[in-house]
Amino acid sequence: MEPDEGVVYRRVSLNFPAANQSDIIRSFQKDQYYTKLMTDKAEEIVQELMGNQFLVRKKLMIKNVSHTLYYVANTLRGIQTLGEEYCDINQIHAETEGNPHIGRRVALIIFQVFLPYFFDLWMQRIGRIQFPSVEAEKKDGTEETAWERVRRRFLAFVQKHIGPRLKPTKEYLEKLHLALFYWNGNYYEFAKRLVRT
Repeated sequence: MEPDEGVVYRRVSLNFPAANQSDIIRSFQKDQYYTKLMTDKAEEIVQELMGNQFLVRKKLMIKNVSHTLYYVANTLRGIQTLGEEYCDINQIHAETEGNPHIGRRVALIIFQVFLPYFFDLWMQRIGRIQFPSVEAEKKDGTEETAWERVRRRFLAFVQKHIGPRLKPTKEYLEKLHLALFYWNGNYYEFAKRLVRT
């Protein structure tokens, strides 16, 4: 069928209104509810199969596996999460105003799940660093090499000066991010701000 001569075709805009803050927060809370539900069920299964000691040792890993499965099941596939579906909102990329491509969705999952996980692991390791005293090494008859001395001093510096400041800095950045969300209504989650989704 050929277009009629004299008929003017208009391009229809499919831009939908942006989600308001209450919908974004409600969606986030609903997603939190479902990820917690998945984590609780996974912990019950692990406890039944592997026992309490294994569960206590691997609790953080079980949580992250559950969150990863949740986001892979929907975000990676490019469909709405249960919270987004509940609030009838969609993820769109800020620049293209379309669905985020697969690379951005993978980055979103990495930033949502693994970035906080590795930060927490790193904070635990900084807190557990033990430094042998220089005098104890000299009693063994071995002298500390220049490299070992630099390494020991660097680790002591990290534990004493950087480690204690990281957690308050993280909390400050979270509060700043939340203030930015309330100011302009975009990106309730820090990972979504990084990916601009």
